[in-house]
Amino acid sequence: EETINFISRDDLIKFRDKYFTSGRLSFVASGDIEIQELKTGFENTLMLPSSDPCLFPEDLPIIRKQIFSVEPYEKIDQAYMVYGFRAPRILNPDEYTLNVIAEILGGGRASTLNKKLRYEKGLVYNVSAWLSSLADCGSWAVMTSTSKDKVNEVIEIITKEIKRVMDNGLTQEEIEFAKNKIIKSKLMEMQTSGSWVGFHSHYESISRTGAWTLEDYLKGIELVTQEKTKEVANSYFGKDKWFIGICGDIKEGDVEVVW
Repeated sequence: EETINFISRDDLIKFRDKYFTSGRLSFVASGDIEIQELKTGFENTLMLPSSDPCLFPEDLPIIRKQIFSVEPYEKIDQAYMVYGFRAPRILNPDEYTLNVIAEILGGGRASTLNKKLRYEKGLVYNVSAWLSSLADCGSWAVMTSTSKDKVNEVIEIITKEIKRVMDNGLTQEEIEFAKNKIIKSKLMEMQTSGSWVGFHSHYESISRTGAWTLEDYLKGIELVTQEKTKEVANSYFGKDKWFIGICGDIKEGDVEVVW
């Protein structure tokens, strides 16, 4: 609240002038329209300051001075947590493999972590895993919640499952299951012009090449192998690479991560 109250009109104008420029603009369209018609229409009506193309930096450095982030909520039995690792920036080829690993470990009720944490142990109601890719960094993480006295047991099970992938890679059966689910789900999503625009817009604004498409994404998923899951897991996961964020009635010293 205090930060928001300090925002002035001048701050907003400076932000607009810095970020709303021609070099940061991208057009993505799907439908009965030629790109030149769209381009001309925007150029005649959308007046933006001219600038050089926005070039994103290399991957941000990984700094682990703070590996725990705890937001205390006293007298609350439930602890919500994210347990994850730094991942590569968007359009890195390892994205495909990390997506497949996330699908198997925490991609729904059939995922291995849901089976182990919910159905076998009754420790959680839900657990999910995902990859988030940005212009200069990314993150791969598992999110769940449990009773505060069960946090370490949950972390131990998640760690063992990640180590399984690091030691042996996903099984061929798991990989084929994940590939089919990811590809079929993506094809089902792409039923409208809006879905095509939404899928490509983020990549278009960052890649600046216009060369990456849905077809590239699906091919990348198809090329994931058992050996690749092991190789990529060892590149980004490990005992010196994790971060944990927790919200609940818990202290940093209560949490133990054993690799």
